[in-house]
Amino acid sequence: MKNPIIAGALNFFLPGAGYLYVGGKKKRFGFVLMVAFILLYTSPFYANFGQNPLGPQTGGPLASPTQTLTSTSSSQGTQTQTVSGSQTSTQTTSASASTTTTTEVPTSFSDQVATIAAFLLLFAFAYDGYNEAQRKR
Repeated sequence: MKNPIIAGALNFFLPGAGYLYVGGKKKRFGFVLMVAFILLYTSPFYANFGQNPLGPQTGGPLASPTQTLTSTSSSQGTQTQTVSGSQTSTQTTSASASTTTTTEVPTSFSDQVATIAAFLLLFAFAYDGYNEAQRKR
C-alpha cells in the first residue's frame, strides 16, 4: 500500500518519481518522464560545458521575466559585463574614468508561457500521482 501524499510530493519535485514509487501501468511513463525532466533542467549546464562554469547567459528554463545587462567601459578600453540572475562575466582593470550602461532585455512571450506551463505541469503530475496511489489502495 503506497501513500498518496508521498506519491504526489515525489511527482511534484521530480516528475515521474511518484509513478515509479506507485508502480503499475504508468511505471514506464514515469521513468521516461523523470529522465526527460532531468535532461531538460540539466541541459543548460551542459550546453556551455568547458566554456563557462556558471552556465549559459539565458538563465535556463526558469529565468526571470527580464534580465538586466550592465556594461561598464573604462577609458583604457576594458569592459565588464554582468547579466543579473544567471551569470557574471568579468574582465577588470583599474581605470580612472568609466561609464556604466544598463539595459533591460525582456524575454519573449513564448518563453514566459513555457515557464508558466512547466510550473503548472508540476501540479498536474503531482495530482495525477496522488490519484494513481489512491487507485492502488
